[in-house]
Amino acid sequence: MKAVPDRYACPKCLSVFRSGFPRCPLDGAVLQTLGDEDPLIGFELADRYVIEALIGEGGMGRVYRARHIRMSRRFAIKVLFGDLAADGKARSRFSREAEASSRLSHPNVVSVVDFGETDEGLLYLAMDYIEGQELHRVVAREAPFDAARCLSILRQLARGLAHAHDKGLIHRDFKTENILVTTDGPDEIARIVDFGIAVVGEMTAPEQRLTTEGMVLGTPAYMSPEQSTGEEIDHRADLFSLGVMVYEMLAGKLPFDGTPLAMAKANLAAPVPSIAQRAPGVRADRRLEAVAMRLMAKEPEDRFQTATALLHHLDEVFGRAADTLPPPIAEADAEVPVAVPARTMSDEFFLQADEVERLPADNAIDTREMARSERRRWVIAGAVAIAALLVTGGALLKHYQSAGKERPVAAVDPSPPAVATARRAEPVVQADAGASAAAPAASRSRPRTSRPRAATRRNRQLTPSSRSRS
Repeated sequence: MKAVPDRYACPKCLSVFRSGFPRCPLDGAVLQTLGDEDPLIGFELADRYVIEALIGEGGMGRVYRARHIRMSRRFAIKVLFGDLAADGKARSRFSREAEASSRLSHPNVVSVVDFGETDEGLLYLAMDYIEGQELHRVVAREAPFDAARCLSILRQLARGLAHAHDKGLIHRDFKTENILVTTDGPDEIARIVDFGIAVVGEMTAPEQRLTTEGMVLGTPAYMSPEQSTGEEIDHRADLFSLGVMVYEMLAGKLPFDGTPLAMAKANLAAPVPSIAQRAPGVRADRRLEAVAMRLMAKEPEDRFQTATALLHHLDEVFGRAADTLPPPIAEADAEVPVAVPARTMSDEFFLQADEVERLPADNAIDTREMARSERRRWVIAGAVAIAALLVTGGALLKHYQSAGKERPVAAVDPSPPAVATARRAEPVVQADAGASAAAPAASRSRPRTSRPRAATRRNRQLTPSSRSRS
């Protein structure tokens, strides 16, 4: 497993930094290497929340469990990294995230209840604290899931996404680490957390896109092709990520292994292997596998177009009454998933499964080299195609020219001089009246030979009857 990068802390404002600034950009204090103890543990944040423990770390900050000082209630507090809090664009992104996330109110989405800035300059976001496990830990321990369990979680996540998308939100980092699973009796409840790099759909004008040029924010293993290449994305990027989660729950492993960059390239270009190929011995429900394959289509137009459309499809296939499966269908009648076609293919893109251990998924990828490589491949492929067309065209032209030279000319007399001699001799015969009468019958019984018009005219001038007429 790859080591976690070094972290630094400001002794004055207690901000945690991911990069080694010599001094804190918020207050100028000299940064210190962060040890095992987080500086915010025990700190009273915004005069309301006492930080109790570090829960985890996301793309934009650290998440803590906190207790409200005037209510017997706990919250999950996300505090922005110091290096991002010092950046005006990142602060603007965080403020929009907080405002947009506060619109969400759904059983399958963790609600945002408070946000703000402390006197020390820390930006924070307060959410309902949910006692549960991250889905990726459950998958690592218990997958592959049976079909009924996978269907139940899939439906809940689709409902949560449908609610968020209807509010204009795109998650952009939708993954199993951002799903909390809790139990309520025999039932599992899945909730989406951390819209940490969410964008508001109506706020995506070029001047408002805050991602650093040439960089893509997200998690490579779950990242849609359009997001990994820096294209403008919409809610269908979240649906692609949902497809990867369904595949992972059914197979017990991701569609691809490798470095973060290799996995992003594989999602972009490689056909998705069937679960039978990826996880031999695992018998996944073919209908759910087909749903995962469609969600992971390389082109957004080939996926389910909305989370609501996905829910309607699940109702049609599995029934509406509950998140349980109908009686198993015969193998011959099962819907067989078709492998997702590749956009482009290059063997250099991919690493064989198990050659490289799975690395931490939370990464920012520099896609400029990816784009340059992609352009080079397209140029080479185009040149090869043009050369092939030229060679093929030249061969066809040569073939037709040779065939034209060898083709025989139709209706040509092989011995024209002999025919001409016979025609010149024919009118010398002297014919009287009786012979003239018999001649037509004899001439009718002999096959006619085509002759030049000029020769006919000349023969007529040589006959006695012609002279008498003149």
